[in-house]
Amino acid sequence: MITKKRLRPLAQDIGRMLGQGLSPEDFIKLMNRTELNCDTLEKISEGEDFVLAADSLGDDAYAYAEEHEKLGHLATASQYFSNACALYRLADYGIKDPTEEKMSINKKIYNSFRKSKAVTSYDKVINIEVPFEGNSIPGYLLIPDNAPKNVPVVIYVPGATGYKEENYLNARKCWERGVATIIFDGPGQGEALHYRNMYYTVDNYERAVKAIIDFIHNDPRLGNKIGIMGISYGGYLATRATCFNNDFISALVCRGGSSKTDDLTRRPIAGIEDFYLKNFTFKFNEYDNEIAKKISSEMNIGPFLKNITCPVLVQHTEEDPILGVEGAKNIYEMVSSENKEYYKIPGNVHCGCNENEKVGNHGADWIVDILLNA
Repeated sequence: MITKKRLRPLAQDIGRMLGQGLSPEDFIKLMNRTELNCDTLEKISEGEDFVLAADSLGDDAYAYAEEHEKLGHLATASQYFSNACALYRLADYGIKDPTEEKMSINKKIYNSFRKSKAVTSYDKVINIEVPFEGNSIPGYLLIPDNAPKNVPVVIYVPGATGYKEENYLNARKCWERGVATIIFDGPGQGEALHYRNMYYTVDNYERAVKAIIDFIHNDPRLGNKIGIMGISYGGYLATRATCFNNDFISALVCRGGSSKTDDLTRRPIAGIEDFYLKNFTFKFNEYDNEIAKKISSEMNIGPFLKNITCPVLVQHTEEDPILGVEGAKNIYEMVSSENKEYYKIPGNVHCGCNENEKVGNHGADWIVDILLNA
């Protein structure tokens, strides 16, 4: 039973919501029902529970998509299945613990996303399963039409609270520029965490990325030139993976990342110490806070950054309320790469979501230019 009305999570700023696929019409509906009269731009004092409103609007969008799928209006159906997915993602984000309510909404995310891609004539998504340490990593593969057999591949790494469906549109930018793209849920993330009991350990994410690399090498449709991009905590994960797989990676983009997990888990936010640690106890499968803190402190790639020699792009805001800026600067300064760039994003919105299109396009252009021209 819900005893307290849930508000929009602070991390779900407007740029993030719209940049990750929430349609303007659904944004207006959601705001009107929860916190803002979009006609007068006045705050609403008695708005609805954010999770319930987003879930309800998701159901409305899904039903509308089903109606048009039956009519053969597949472009409309694809758009509204996608709208539903964006709304379910917001509802899911508003629930921290893996409750029955969260898991029910969570299943809708994967179903609506896959329905959207099953009926579209644009980006034909290939569902992949990559064997990993007795389990399987779920992901999506995009291959450009008429791609050469040696087509480069970009691996896209979601963040701590993101997952492959939320970050898909950022990953798709690379496919739109002519390279193949894989986005996946690794240990501690999304579908792999919730349904396959794949938890973070100090060093298993770099092995998960190596499994993706092996999958690429063994797929005759794909070439061996590989780039990797990570957003938010995925910037840490992608950089960590590159530290230990540098020989297989031709370029790295770290957007909004850091050089150690403590920058996220131990950072005081909104006056609360260790704000994100609770989220990681589930991801670590370790609910003793002191042990969780120890695991977090061991996830520090500072000593290994010198291993990175491939070209590196670090994109980071001037002030980051979630991760700070020290870790991003450490990555830029400590890698051994001769070709490296630090792209400062104006403001203090985490990952530069207030400039999502500009930042996302810059990162995609940078990595694709390297992969296609090196």
